[in-house]
Amino acid sequence: MTMDNLANPRRIKKKSVPTEYLDSDCSRHMTRDKEFLSSYQEKDGCSITFGDNGKRKVKGYGITVKGDISVNKVSYVDGLKHNLISVSQLCDNVLDVKFNRRYCAMLKEDTTIEVLRVDRRVMAVSSSSSSSISSLAISNSSPFLGFHKPNHHHQHNNHISYGFNTNYTSFAINCSSSEMPRSSDSMSFSLNENGTSRGPVKWQRVLLKVSGEALAGDGEQNIDPKVTMAIAREVADVTRLGIEVAIVVGGGNIFRGASWAGSSGLDRSSADYIGMLATVMNAIYLQATMESIGIPTRVQTAFRMSEVAEPYIRRRAVRHLEKGRVVIFAAGTGNPFFTTDTAAALRCAEINAEVVLKATNVDGVYEEDPRTNPNARLLDSLTYQEVISRDLCVMDLTAITLCQENNIPVVVFDLGKPGNITKAIKGERVGTLIGGACTSAAARA
Repeated sequence: MTMDNLANPRRIKKKSVPTEYLDSDCSRHMTRDKEFLSSYQEKDGCSITFGDNGKRKVKGYGITVKGDISVNKVSYVDGLKHNLISVSQLCDNVLDVKFNRRYCAMLKEDTTIEVLRVDRRVMAVSSSSSSSISSLAISNSSPFLGFHKPNHHHQHNNHISYGFNTNYTSFAINCSSSEMPRSSDSMSFSLNENGTSRGPVKWQRVLLKVSGEALAGDGEQNIDPKVTMAIAREVADVTRLGIEVAIVVGGGNIFRGASWAGSSGLDRSSADYIGMLATVMNAIYLQATMESIGIPTRVQTAFRMSEVAEPYIRRRAVRHLEKGRVVIFAAGTGNPFFTTDTAAALRCAEINAEVVLKATNVDGVYEEDPRTNPNARLLDSLTYQEVISRDLCVMDLTAITLCQENNIPVVVFDLGKPGNITKAIKGERVGTLIGGACTSAAARA
């Protein structure tokens, strides 16, 4: 029994666990996030025991609803490590299921059509059909709820049989049939190492540059929690599609080295180092926000701060991305006189990301400053040379030149508009596109 599998009442009896831990609710749907529950009722329920003999308490019940999908009687379990659903309670037809630590995908029998795709870290299901699921009211794709691989005791149920394939970390579920399902080897659907499906998206690995000013939002504080949570939720949405996301954060909401060096008499190198520390503060805050909703995140800094973050190591960063983790790069390049935009271009080239997505507090690039000319036109696309020759304030010259030399497209868009991050990462039209002649890392190699 693993840490993320919930208690098996039959096994508990064999181990002579006290009766207060015996409850049929132990095999129902559970969440660690109360915020996902509507019609929530506080009620002491059973305790759940795990493989390490750790116990968790059911504190109440509610309904999880997203779009047209709903699941009744979801238990809120204090201290649960993963959001859980019992697979056997969802199926009334023959379904093929691919499973690993992050994702599970249900497919219609003898097809590669997904009925459900489940992210167990952030409570999300993508649904494309309602024909095979009886206990859910399902319509088109909606974010929903995560679940776990059932314990082996479910094989005692006569109406469900299992076929396991350890080589592919997959299994097949056959509901309402006494025959063992066909081998998972014959499925043409496949998951990446991180459990995601490579869908029809424009980019597979992206670098998101978030300016410090954008993190401040409209509030009086240096960091607006609503802004960081919005970023986290949109990044969570796209990671379910198999897109690998790296982030470079600025520090202008706390300290901008170039400005202070000119106005206070502080030497530029010292001012820039202070600015780098500001980016680390932003990165740690953003990491904490992402992990609060179940997104595995790593912070890597350009100089060593081993107590709070990893040092930047290119191969390690790439490996984190391949495992489905979000990587936040902090402290710029680690050198004074270089902006975080340059750091974004540099890290993008190093990790073979396919695009720099520059999230700011403006809609994109205008032909003139819209603050002085309200009629200034928003530009849909630009070449690198146009940005340089027209001296457009998009990125500094070093950053834009680095992007040009490595054929890295840049998308400039407004962070403040809901959905913009998701659109930009998925390659949909938003803001201003700079370059973009090629969108493949292989084409740049």
